[in-house]
Amino acid sequence: MNVEDSKISLYCLEQYATCYHNRNYLEEELEATLQTYYENYVRTGYDPAFGLIPMGSSVEDATYMILKKKELYEKAKERFNERADLFELALEHLTDREREVIKIYYFAAPNTLGLSHEYFRKTLKNAQEKLCKYIGDIVYQRDLNKEKHFRQQLKEAGREKVRKWKESQKRTERKCQNYTNAY
Repeated sequence: MNVEDSKISLYCLEQYATCYHNRNYLEEELEATLQTYYENYVRTGYDPAFGLIPMGSSVEDATYMILKKKELYEKAKERFNERADLFELALEHLTDREREVIKIYYFAAPNTLGLSHEYFRKTLKNAQEKLCKYIGDIVYQRDLNKEKHFRQQLKEAGREKVRKWKESQKRTERKCQNYTNAY
């Protein structure tokens, strides 16, 4: 992929817009989901001899499952917020009219602009192009930086291996020298 191909698709743009629009609901959804998992995994029953007892999964299994789900949710939340922040940043690079058109199209905001259908579509298309290009460029740069960082790590790891190999060779030479000197 090169800079010219860095533009994201409209489908991806819609995902970024959804993240931006729904970022506040994610925390509420996490709490509701965890409560559901808790209720599904730790059901209690009543036994006259023992009182309330867990049924189904053990408490340890339920706790482990809830913690795993919470960890997965936190990772998803991080990606979600990253996309939302990127979309918000991209919106700042649009004109006021383009921003309003995007809000109407993606977030069902009331259309108070009074634009003709054709002009609305043209403005929407221009705004989408700008957003796709801007977000695509940032994602491309981020991926490029990750690749450079990975290559740098590989180089450093290679240097470390060469250094250890040279040390090993010197130790072997010293052993051979000591062995030769002994005879």
